[in-house]
Amino acid sequence: MRSEATEGKEFSQNNVGNQVENQVFCTDEYAPVCGRDGVTYSNKCKADISGIKSAYRGECKK
Repeated sequence: MRSEATEGKEFSQNNVGNQVENQVFCTDEYAPVCGRDGVTYSNKCKADISGIKSAYRGECKK
């Protein structure tokens, strides 16, 4: 089974002090989490790369 990945970007310093880009990839696995912003994300990784902390597992209650 092939799935698409979502890409996020983070930056860190390499050993000579230059800023380098690290790529973060999330799977399309559906394991919903409710973000502290009240939005349901398909999984914790996708919430994390959006800069949102998870409030709890599962879809957000309306």
